[in-house]
Amino acid sequence: MPTEKYTTARKITPGQLVRSGRGVIMSCKVEGVVTLIMQDGSLLETYCFQGTSPLDDIGVVGVDGPSTTATVTVSVVD
Repeated sequence: MPTEKYTTARKITPGQLVRSGRGVIMSCKVEGVVTLIMQDGSLLETYCFQGTSPLDDIGVVGVDGPSTTATVTVSVVD
C-alpha cells in the first residue's frame, strides 16, 4: 500500500490549532493514546505504536494534550 507524497509538514503543538492538510504523520517515542482534534472540532482517539505512522486523507487541526498519553510528535502534511 503506497504512502502519499507530501511536500510540506507543520508540527502541531498541543493546545494550539493549525490549518488542516491532507493527512498527518505521527512520530511516536513512547506508545499510548493520541487524541487528535479534527477540523469539525470532534476528537479522534487513536493508539500510537513506537515509530512513524502516516494517516492519509484526514483533516486534523490539533492534538488534545491532556488526554494524550503517548510521547509523540504530530505533523500536518500537505
